[in-house]
Amino acid sequence: MHQNSFGDFTYIISTNFSYVKNTVKELANVERDINSGLFVGHSLESIYGYIADGLFIDEADVANSATQPRTAKPGDIKFRDISGPEGVPDGKVDADYDRTIIGNTFPKFTYGGNLNAQYKSFDLSVQMSGIAGYQQMIGGYEGHAFYHGSSIQQWMVDNRWTKENPNPNATYPRLLILGGGEQQFYTSTYNIVDASFLRINNVQLGYSIPQVLTSKLGISSLRFYIGVKNLLTFDHFREGWDPELRTGYPPVKYSNIGVNINF
Repeated sequence: MHQNSFGDFTYIISTNFSYVKNTVKELANVERDINSGLFVGHSLESIYGYIADGLFIDEADVANSATQPRTAKPGDIKFRDISGPEGVPDGKVDADYDRTIIGNTFPKFTYGGNLNAQYKSFDLSVQMSGIAGYQQMIGGYEGHAFYHGSSIQQWMVDNRWTKENPNPNATYPRLLILGGGEQQFYTSTYNIVDASFLRINNVQLGYSIPQVLTSKLGISSLRFYIGVKNLLTFDHFREGWDPELRTGYPPVKYSNIGVNINF
């Protein structure tokens, strides 16, 4: 904590920071528990899956790439062939040899801070918090926008792969009416995002009526204030999504105005 003052201006700054490093040392009779995200030598809550090399551009791209787990078509996710039975790439993407640790959902860093300042009758408070050093899988109906039952939004359609715009780095793969496209549902780096964020949770500005005036009103103190919740969020998550709740909805921002009266 740091505190200082300059004439009528006073401020207090306090911060918190924690760092967690963990490693799975041993599991009972196995080297990994995929469903639980446990792998010897790696962090808790590790993400195990394929490395994605974007989307297939066209049929030639499909033909010249490693065979995929499912029959691939242009606009599908392209998985990287990283190994095989002989320990080297074998031209075939296989669950036994081509999946690896691609991230983890266990945060390394947790941090926050508070600022309280006062100048004469004015006061200001700012509170912020954040988490860093971890990733999240974008899945479900929101992550797989073109899956049956999902809620398709216009920006998802606008940023998908199409034959007219075969962008290998499109946010979403090809649009499917029914069936197919199973590769987008495999766990891969294509659906992983950096979930780190810093959020200004609360800002409040207040003004206290001088006591010489409040005494004439027969009250001890009178303070007016205006505040904003979730003012700003700094992150690399998908645009419009809340990285803290990890949903396809933006964080709710709202303001309030109030009066504190002490008799």
